[in-house]
Amino acid sequence: MLNVKHFYKNNNKQIEFLRIDKQLKNKMFSIPIIFTTLIFVFITIFNFNLDVVNSSKYSLKADELNIREKYIQPQRGVFYDVNGNALVKNIQRFDLYLKKKVYSQKDLTSLSNICSKILNLDTKETTDKFQTIINSNYDIKISSNLDSSTAINLQVALNNDNSLYFKTGFKREYLYPNEFAHILGYSGSTVIEDLNKGYTENDQIGKYKLELQLEEQLKGIKGRSVYIGGIETKENSQAGDDIYLTINSNWQTGLYKILGNEVEANNAAGGAGVIIDDSNGNVVSMVSYPGFDTNLFINGIDNVKYQSYLNSREKPLLDKAIGLGEAPGSSFKLVTAYTLLQNNIIDENTGFFSNRCIALGGGSQFCEYHQLFYGQMNVVRAIYKSSNLFFCSNTLKLASQNKFDKFVDAANLFNIGSKTGINLIGEASGNMDSPQYRKDSLNLNWYNGDTCNTAIGQGAVLTTPIQMAMVAESLENHGKYFQPNIIKKITDSNGNLIDTPQPIIKRTIAIEDKTLDLIKQGMHDVAHNPQGSVYPFLHDVPGNIRAKTGTAEVYENVSGKEEYRTHGWIVGSFDYLGKTYSFAFHMTYGGGGFYIGKSLRRFVNCVYSDFTPNCDQK
Repeated sequence: MLNVKHFYKNNNKQIEFLRIDKQLKNKMFSIPIIFTTLIFVFITIFNFNLDVVNSSKYSLKADELNIREKYIQPQRGVFYDVNGNALVKNIQRFDLYLKKKVYSQKDLTSLSNICSKILNLDTKETTDKFQTIINSNYDIKISSNLDSSTAINLQVALNNDNSLYFKTGFKREYLYPNEFAHILGYSGSTVIEDLNKGYTENDQIGKYKLELQLEEQLKGIKGRSVYIGGIETKENSQAGDDIYLTINSNWQTGLYKILGNEVEANNAAGGAGVIIDDSNGNVVSMVSYPGFDTNLFINGIDNVKYQSYLNSREKPLLDKAIGLGEAPGSSFKLVTAYTLLQNNIIDENTGFFSNRCIALGGGSQFCEYHQLFYGQMNVVRAIYKSSNLFFCSNTLKLASQNKFDKFVDAANLFNIGSKTGINLIGEASGNMDSPQYRKDSLNLNWYNGDTCNTAIGQGAVLTTPIQMAMVAESLENHGKYFQPNIIKKITDSNGNLIDTPQPIIKRTIAIEDKTLDLIKQGMHDVAHNPQGSVYPFLHDVPGNIRAKTGTAEVYENVSGKEEYRTHGWIVGSFDYLGKTYSFAFHMTYGGGGFYIGKSLRRFVNCVYSDFTPNCDQK
C-alpha cells in the first residue's frame, strides 16, 4: 500500500488538502496514475496560493492600474455691465489630441489629411505636427478651441478610429469684441511659463487687461473625477467670480460707433473717449477706437492679421483712452486758467488786447491759432475764444515773478505727468513740461516760447484722455479728485457679494469760488455763446454742456516725410437725470477741436434719446 500526503502551511496552520490511500494492483499501471496525480496536486496548491493567499496583494495592484483621474475645467467668471448685461459668455470647446502609440506612415498620413481638411489647416504644418508623435513620449495636441460642430464632423470623418480624442473645456466668446477690447482684454491658451504656475495645457488664462488683471478671481477652481476600480468619485468644479463693471454698455457701444464715424470722416488715426460719473469717479464709458477683435486671439491669431494690427496707422492694439499721451492743446488752458486765477496773476477784470501775435524777443513771436484777430480779452472770453495770447502773456507774468513752479504744482494736483490711479492696467503717466524737465531729460535750456507753449498745452506737455476727463471732473466737483474706478462689484457664481469698491478721493484741490465760477462760465460759453468755438454744434443740445476744445499742432511721419497735422480735443461736463458726467474726447491727426465737437453733439443726443436708432444722426 502506498500512502501519499501533502500539506500546505499558511499562518502556522497546517491544511490537509489531499489523502490518497489506494491499493495498487498493477504496478506498471499505477506509476503514470501517481505521476499525473502529483502534477494535479501541485497545480492545485499553486493556484490556491495565487488566488487565496496573495489575493489582496494582486487585487490592490489591479486597482492601482485601474485608477484614472481627470480634472474638470471650471467655467471662467463672467463680465457684466453696470446694468447686469452680460459682456462675455463661456462656450464649450474641444482640444484635439493624438494618442502616443506606434503608427505606420500610411496611418499618420491618413489622419493628417483628415484633420487638415476638416479643420482647414495647412497640410504641411499638420503633417509635420503628426510626425512629432514618432519621437514623443506623450500624446500631442493637434488643435485647440474647436467648436462642437467641428468636433462632430471630425468624429464622423474618423469613422470610429480612436487614435484621436478630445479634451473638453470652455472658451470665451466676447459679445462686444471691438468695443470692449481695451477694457476686458482677452484670454487664451496657456504657454510653457503658465505650466510652471500650476496650469495645464488644457486651461484658458487671461492675457490682456481685466482678463489678465483679475485672473485669480476669474479662473475658478478645478473639479476632479477619480475612477478607482470602476467606481467614480467626483468633486465638482467651482466657477470663477463674476465681475460687474461700472460701464454702461449702451454708452460704450454708442460712443464707439460715434467716434468711429468721426475718425473715418476726418481720415484720423484713431480716437478715444472717456466719460466719468462725477458723483463717485466711476467710469461710465471708455472707448479706444479702433479696437480689435478679441475673439481672434482666443485660438491664437494668425500672423498676417496680427501684423496688420501692428502696422496699422490707427494702432488698434494701443489703448488710447488711458495709454496714449498726446499734446492736449487748448483744452489744457483749464489748468492754466486755474493756475493764474489761484495765484492772483489774473482776475475777472484782467484784460488783454489780442492782435494776432506778440514778440517774445530774439526775433521770435507767438501767435493766435492761424494768426486770428480776437481783440479785447478777459479770462472768460479767452476761454471760449481759446486765445493763445491771453494765456501766454499772463503765464509769462507768472514766470517773471519766479512762480512758474506754481504752474507745475497746479498741474501735478490735476495728475498731469502722473497716473490717475484707475484700476485698469496699461495707464500712461503723460508729462508736464517745465524748465527742470527740459534740463534733466533733454539737456535743453528754457525760453519764453517754452513758457507760452506750456500754457496752451503744447511743447512737451502730454496728457491722456482719462487725465483730461479727470481735470474736468475735478472742476465740476469743486476740487474733489476721485480715483477713477471701473469695477462696480464682484460676486461669486451664485451671486453672493465678495467686494464692492468704494469711491476714493485722492485729494481735494483748493479752488476759490470765484476761480471756479469764471472757468465754468467760460466753458459754458464755449458751447452756448454765439462766438464759442463749438457753438454751431452744441448750443441746441440738451444737458447744459460745459466744454473746452483743444487743437494740438503736431507732425505725422508719412512715408518718411513729416507732414503738418492737428489733434482734436474736447473736454468738459454735461447733466443727465440729476447727475453730472465729465468727459474727454480725442481724435488723432483728425483736425482740431471744432471737428470732434460733432461727436459730443451726437453722443449727448443719443444719451437723451436712450440710444434709439439713428440718434447719432442728429
